[in-house]
Amino acid sequence: MRKKSSKCPSVEAARCTLGEVLSDTPPNYSQLEYHSHHQGGLKMVLTRVSAGRPPKPASNSTSDEPFQLIEIQGNIRKCFGCGLPLRDGPPRYGLNELDSKYCLRHKEQDHFYLEKYRKWIPKMENKHFHVAKECVLMKHQQFNASTVQVSMSHTLTASDKTFLVVRL
Repeated sequence: MRKKSSKCPSVEAARCTLGEVLSDTPPNYSQLEYHSHHQGGLKMVLTRVSAGRPPKPASNSTSDEPFQLIEIQGNIRKCFGCGLPLRDGPPRYGLNELDSKYCLRHKEQDHFYLEKYRKWIPKMENKHFHVAKECVLMKHQQFNASTVQVSMSHTLTASDKTFLVVRL
């Protein structure tokens, strides 16, 4: 005689009793969907479709944090405004050699999902933008280019300044 397990061996498609399945159900029952197939007797095969994540909360604006002009270093890759790679330049202007050199940084609140606790956790992160007013305005309608801080170890050249005037 087979020994009856106290838990279902697999969450996806397992042969379980209804009591075993319901004891493992998350609190939000509306996000679950079960399909049953008659297997004879009182047992049935239940396929569990995962509940998924709750929607990501809206991030709070951090307008008191200044924007900074920085050199692109390390793992900085994507514009938070338009979503395109920083080194490719913004959509309106195309590629300029300074696009692979400079970007704007802004500290903002974002959320990451903790699977263990099934909840979104707020976290302050650096967000990066092309040096283009249009990209920043996609996320920050109150952006003022004159308040951008220059955070670099060298002085800007005349061509750097021209680039900034045109873009911002």
